[in-house]
Amino acid sequence: MNFFKTYQVSRTSADQLIVVAHVGYVFLIIAFLCFGFAVRNGYQAQKAGQKSLSKAPLVFMGLFFVLLSVPHGRMVFDKGNGTFTADRTHWYGITDHTEAPLGDVVAARLNQANTTYQLYVVLKHSDKPVVIYALDSAVGQDEAAKTIDRFLEEYTPPNEKTGSTDGTASDESLSR
Repeated sequence: MNFFKTYQVSRTSADQLIVVAHVGYVFLIIAFLCFGFAVRNGYQAQKAGQKSLSKAPLVFMGLFFVLLSVPHGRMVFDKGNGTFTADRTHWYGITDHTEAPLGDVVAARLNQANTTYQLYVVLKHSDKPVVIYALDSAVGQDEAAKTIDRFLEEYTPPNEKTGSTDGTASDESLSR
């Protein structure tokens, strides 16, 4: 896995596609550096006999980057079960879960506004798109959208395989 690639697409089998939006690793690195500098400077100030609160902003900046780095999510497209599931964990730790029949997934799109973009999945019977990562312009979103669309092109819902919309045999096959 590329360290800076936020979106990772994996095909565990011919019938399953998983798209994972990883935690923002860059933000975690910045947070650990901020905490490290704050602890080191606090230790040096204490060792010198000073009571310094001047490094407190580093601690708060580190906390900010940790909270910002927590958002992540996962989409699973499963042809075997005919289901689509999406889990998104927000920066404050609450998880949204979406589940729908795979036949209701229309496409994966990139919402582009100026220089930023965000991957989302469109469902037939929902006016709200499914998003699994809060930050815009994450690396790998365009590749993930193309892979999802290719995977969906290969999928035929079970009721369309028989040529009927209600799951029963078509009129032609009954008249024979």
